[in-house]
Amino acid sequence: MGESWGNRGDIPAARRNGTPSMLPSTWQGRRITVEYLGPDEEARCTSGKFLDTCGFGVIIAARDPGGGPGKVAICWDSVFVVELDD
Repeated sequence: MGESWGNRGDIPAARRNGTPSMLPSTWQGRRITVEYLGPDEEARCTSGKFLDTCGFGVIIAARDPGGGPGKVAICWDSVFVVELDD
């Protein structure tokens, strides 16, 4: 009974390449819709091109309120649904 079955400290754990994400990497560059809770506690919906994820949420290219191009970061804690549009 010399060797334990649970943990072998001499073998390093396998690591994935890239940053782990809650969304598939195949979605990058495609249009998504994100439903989330806004800062005023109201449900909101935003659509745009999925750019990337970061530690706190998802980043999409969307129109700003003035109608120009912009980038939006939405915190994972407020997200309800993320749908692939195309």
